[in-house]
Amino acid sequence: MIPSIIIKSIEGLNSSWGLEYFQELNADTRLFHPDSPMTSMQLVQLVARLEEVVEEETGQVITLADEHAMSQKRSPFLTIGSLSEYITSLLTP
Repeated sequence: MIPSIIIKSIEGLNSSWGLEYFQELNADTRLFHPDSPMTSMQLVQLVARLEEVVEEETGQVITLADEHAMSQKRSPFLTIGSLSEYITSLLTP
C-alpha cells in the first residue's frame, strides 16, 4: 500500500516537474541523492503530498521531515523502498 502511495504521488507531481528520470518507478528508484535530478523544493513538495495522502488513506497523521528522519544514518529519502519502509515504521505503533 505505501509503495503505491509514493509512486502515485510522484507520478502526480512529475507532470509539473517534467523529469524523465521518474518515468519508471519501483522500490529501487533513487529519489533524493547528490546526483538526483530532484531539487530540494521538489522533495518538499513530495513530502507534503505524501503526508496528505497517507493521512487520507490511513487516517494517521505523520511528519516525514523531522529530526528523526534527518538524523538517520541512511536517508529515508534515498529510494522509494527506503521511504516506504520509513513511512511504514511511522505508522506502526
